[in-house]
Amino acid sequence: MLILFAGCKSNNSSSAHYHHQLWRFPYKDTSFKWKNFERQNDELKQKFIQSHPSDVNEGIKMYLNPYGIPPEPGKPKSAIHILDINNDGIDDIIYEGYSGGEPTLTAIYLNTPNGFKLIFKDEQYVAKLDFKDKRLSAIYMVDPGCCAAYMVFSKIYQIDFKDDMPVVKRVFFTGHYQLTEFPAKYLNSPVKLKTINDNVKLRTKPLIANNDSLFLSGDIHMGNDLGKIQKGGLCKAIAKMKDVKGNEWWFVEVDPMTKISGHVFYDDTDTNKGVSAKLGWVRSIDVTNK
Repeated sequence: MLILFAGCKSNNSSSAHYHHQLWRFPYKDTSFKWKNFERQNDELKQKFIQSHPSDVNEGIKMYLNPYGIPPEPGKPKSAIHILDINNDGIDDIIYEGYSGGEPTLTAIYLNTPNGFKLIFKDEQYVAKLDFKDKRLSAIYMVDPGCCAAYMVFSKIYQIDFKDDMPVVKRVFFTGHYQLTEFPAKYLNSPVKLKTINDNVKLRTKPLIANNDSLFLSGDIHMGNDLGKIQKGGLCKAIAKMKDVKGNEWWFVEVDPMTKISGHVFYDDTDTNKGVSAKLGWVRSIDVTNK
């Protein structure tokens, strides 16, 4: 049995929950390597390929006969990673590879006496794995989109085991324009902020750059502003820096319940993806932490 919560359903508690959660995403961190987690079990990989689980069937077929040409050596086994997910001494599988369509698919399967049991799937790539008591406790996913997409989505799913059953809950979801500038250093602890002015502009970098151009699926937006936050808007600062003129800026995650007007953002349209907290820079003179 899998219990998957896609997001907070209560409008009354979502802002409080958002400000109190302490999850952090490893933005721009490329240090994750499967070789640091996986073990060798080619026999299990072959068994998984032969079983053709329905969720990865089309992707595996693409590896076996990609576009009508001979498969590359070692594939599709290179997309199959062997880990013991629930610390029961039995090897399980995380598949990260072809979906049968444009996006990459990541899917987690428990190896049970009744076959491979799907416990999680999402589009695109794994950015990080957390383990607690030798059990998988969190999976961090990054979705850079494809084709003309210009948003990048970052998600963290917490995995708990209750009565030996995995319970998966999304606890973190942000979205940002693909060319957003990220800080080199982050705050030790996030700071809750509130806008004190109207039309506070969320920007791609800690600088007012009205001559910059943002490319939005073929359209061009002049300036590095991403949208406007009205007075009383809530956000969480995760970094702070000064520009060349000494002006102070905060790098923030805007509360999903705070409206951003005139924005360039979009969210994943798939079922249950929900609303992401948008990322960007705001001037410190436009916000307060009181």
